[in-house]
Amino acid sequence: MILTKKAYSRILTALAILAVLVALDAAAQSQDILAAGKYTAKVKSIVCEECGPLIKETMEKTKSIDSIFVDSKASTVRFQVKKDKAVKLPDLQNALKSAAAEMGMGADYTLSDVKVVK
Repeated sequence: MILTKKAYSRILTALAILAVLVALDAAAQSQDILAAGKYTAKVKSIVCEECGPLIKETMEKTKSIDSIFVDSKASTVRFQVKKDKAVKLPDLQNALKSAAAEMGMGADYTLSDVKVVK
């Protein structure tokens, strides 16, 4: 089978687009895993003084996390994933979602803007 230049060009374009999509998907999935290191994140809605301790307690149940500090006024959390450990961000988000539901009052402990602290 002989391909025309136009058909060949279309195939190459499709392959290039596919490669970009695969790379973007891999990058998105890798952000779901927090490797060992220090992190900071925003907490969507801390509604009272009891939220900070509940967030800390919930995160401590994740055996791979320590050094947790919740700043209720700034609605942020700093934490460390232990050496040689990793945390699945969706699992952590689900645990925090359950804790927020337990708290009630409009609390939402969803983490956003998760960043590595250097």
